[in-house]
Amino acid sequence: MSARSKARKEALDQIFEADLRGHAINVGEVRDYAAEILQGVIANQSRIDEFIRTYAQGWDFDRIPNVDRSILRLAIWELMWGSVPESVAIAIVTGK
Repeated sequence: MSARSKARKEALDQIFEADLRGHAINVGEVRDYAAEILQGVIANQSRIDEFIRTYAQGWDFDRIPNVDRSILRLAIWELMWGSVPESVAIAIVTGK
């Protein structure tokens, strides 16, 4: 697993935990790229969540499973504000 993949996993864990427990995302001691992701998600969370609400057709935002919502937040940040190609961000969501 590449260093960026490990950083994404760290970031996803933090985003998921914060969503599950209903508290703020903790950047803490994580890899540099994980911190970049987390800071980006924190700074843009309202816009990211609005994208999810707008485009998740047939899903009430609160009914989207926490892990799915967390993956979407990470992937949307990478698509909109990150420096990875779209195909990489899409692969993150689809697991391919």
